[in-house]
Amino acid sequence: MTPVDWMALLVALIVLIKAIVVSLNPKAWSDAVTSKKWSNVPALTVVSLVILLGSLYYLIQELSILQIGATLLFFFGLMGLAFAPYASQWMDLAKTMVSDKRFMQKSMPSLVVWTALALWILYALLWG
Repeated sequence: MTPVDWMALLVALIVLIKAIVVSLNPKAWSDAVTSKKWSNVPALTVVSLVILLGSLYYLIQELSILQIGATLLFFFGLMGLAFAPYASQWMDLAKTMVSDKRFMQKSMPSLVVWTALALWILYALLWG
């Protein structure tokens, strides 16, 4: 199996394990995984960046940045489907986030990555 195959297998296993655990006991997933994962912001940021850059390294060996960008659109739809039932709570969160005086500072790693991806996609489309 290729590294991308292993990544896909990992995603499939995580999704299935989560689906089973949440179906049986939603609080168990929250207590065992979500609350622990989200409680250490610096560690979560570093782990997320490692996953992001590591997976991008292997994906770019098999896919173009345009294919990765198109896959992100698929992911947006999937996340929209998951979050739609909680739209009002997400709007409250958005208001809280933008009212935070350190919003831009806290958002900078994500903004840098999204901006870089967008510019890379545009470059590939226009000059690639």
